[in-house]
Amino acid sequence: LSAQAADIGALRQAATGARFSYGHSTYRLIPGAVVRLHAEQRLRGPHPADAGDRVAARVGPYAIVLGREARDAAHAPPDPSKPDECLVAAINELTAQTVLVAPKLKLFGTTPAVADALARRTGGTTVYASAMDGSAAIRYGSVEAAHAALMQLHNASGVTEVALQGIQSVDERN
Repeated sequence: LSAQAADIGALRQAATGARFSYGHSTYRLIPGAVVRLHAEQRLRGPHPADAGDRVAARVGPYAIVLGREARDAAHAPPDPSKPDECLVAAINELTAQTVLVAPKLKLFGTTPAVADALARRTGGTTVYASAMDGSAAIRYGSVEAAHAALMQLHNASGVTEVALQGIQSVDERN
């Protein structure tokens, strides 16, 4: 399923975070949003409007929540054992498509040795590195840390392209 935006205006207003490019598109992080798996079920309580939360967009089974829950969660560190708490929402500045961003960088045109060295240099951990296709992935503790590393690695030698890992849609058939 692809991203479905319910409140583009609210998402654009909340998109005050760092900008990044993916392909030919520019995205902006939405730091005040909370990404929750199946959040719509939790918000169906007796008075969801009273809770001050609203689902502003969906990407597959994930809901992007703005409101009190988002403000409260922004003060708590993410729990790495819950993958949805490590995701951050972003919006395409031109089309308003909402995507999720994982705390990972994808590297292309590199080697395992270079990927390991770049991970160590930027405080990340190599998730995988392939000598066959020249790709690699580096995981960080947060999307913010991954974005900071992205800025450091843009012109790094030994790699042709570096990008944040974005999730535009989710295949829920499995």
